[in-house]
Amino acid sequence: MAKRSVSEELAVQVLRRRAREVAFQVLYQEDLNAGLSLAVGEEFIRGQLSAQAILQFAQEELEEFLREGFRDHPLAGQACLIRAELERFVREGFSQWRPEEMLNLARRLVEGVRQHRAEIDAALARAAEHWTLQRMAPTDRNVLRLGAYELLYESTPDPVVLDEAIELARRFGGVKSPAFVNGILDRLRREYASDATASPSTDSLSTEEKSSTKDPSSAHAETSNSLPT
Repeated sequence: MAKRSVSEELAVQVLRRRAREVAFQVLYQEDLNAGLSLAVGEEFIRGQLSAQAILQFAQEELEEFLREGFRDHPLAGQACLIRAELERFVREGFSQWRPEEMLNLARRLVEGVRQHRAEIDAALARAAEHWTLQRMAPTDRNVLRLGAYELLYESTPDPVVLDEAIELARRFGGVKSPAFVNGILDRLRREYASDATASPSTDSLSTEEKSSTKDPSSAHAETSNSLPT
């Protein structure tokens, strides 16, 4: 299997982050609109991750996206190069990352949080110490749910989960959101690293059970019910 170029690898990271953003936006919308049809979330995912949407993102948002979210990457200032990679992705996909995989990532994250929400919320309630989920800003709450799902049920490396959650909090939350999210997820990470057989609810989620779900592949006030953009 051919090794990805540095520019293609960064393009994949950008697309994965976009998929996480879209998953977060669906979770946020569902959190604030109880009873929302699942079809609305699916339509949003398909629309936001369509070929047309990716091309529009590449033209209108990519430069800022790279500058703010990948500031330490050696190609962060090469928006034209990464834009060309995204355009190639839309035309033909990458050998190890295709458009349907990006859609499936967003879907899997949303469905995973839906399916395990009770366990995730219980784990976050313990890790949050003096905060209840109800007191948290909706943006922070749903970034935490997404991050907790990846920590507990996906094969994503822990440092990547924390980095991605911090960037989501920075992009959609308040000034204090990145540190708030990082603190809670890091406590959750350490809790499960020290006791691999601990349950995210009350009893046991074994390491084998957790592995079977993996895919190999703020403290600030917020009152708006609109989808974060």
